[in-house]
Amino acid sequence: MDKYIRLPMEVRTAYTAAIADLVARFETRRVDYLGRSSEDAYEWAYRHAIVARHLDNEFRAIASAGIPQEGPPFPAEAHIVRDRAMADNLLWELEREGPEGRIVLWAHNSHLQKSTRVNGDMNMGTGLGEFLDSMIGDDYVSVGFTYYQGAGSGWSFYQTDIPNPPRPGSLDEAMARVGLPMFVLDLRSVPREGLAYEWLNQLRGHRISVPEYMQLNPLQAWDALFYIESISPVHVESRPR
Repeated sequence: MDKYIRLPMEVRTAYTAAIADLVARFETRRVDYLGRSSEDAYEWAYRHAIVARHLDNEFRAIASAGIPQEGPPFPAEAHIVRDRAMADNLLWELEREGPEGRIVLWAHNSHLQKSTRVNGDMNMGTGLGEFLDSMIGDDYVSVGFTYYQGAGSGWSFYQTDIPNPPRPGSLDEAMARVGLPMFVLDLRSVPREGLAYEWLNQLRGHRISVPEYMQLNPLQAWDALFYIESISPVHVESRPR
């Protein structure tokens, strides 16, 4: 991103134009390319061109807003562009799976939630989960994960807060007070009245594996919530030959 921002505007514009030409070429010469290869090969190649356009759109959004010296590394507009691209790619893959197709998607909680993402004082804008909720409705089931503490793999700054217990009053800390090492809460079945509904239907701080806590309404964010008391990196026992 730093290299892109240092590029002259005319060079950035040339990149955008070249990608647009590539996408247009795939679209207008579809019949010719199908005759020279196969439908599957064509669709994958065409998708690579679309993804190149996604990336160019995100770079341009970041460059237009500027990278802040403090706080989250990317402006809200760049997060929206990125999450919309992820939604487009997932819907493309879902269409390839056919009418009975199913997809399990893994991403950070903040991407998958159905409600607006608020990180500290920053509104991160429309996320992947919100796009999918508006595009496919009840066919999209959003599942959040929370934990008490554990061991990070050490590969990312996102994991600096994992060994510490969650803050008092947070969603994570409340789930820990249930006293079970692991459980799943079906948020769709919560009665729409009573103390449980009132507690879950409020903004709660939720740890996102860094010292910051995302503010969210659990009932609006997810259809289900998993709690795991202690987490650890994945350990591969053996690798396939």
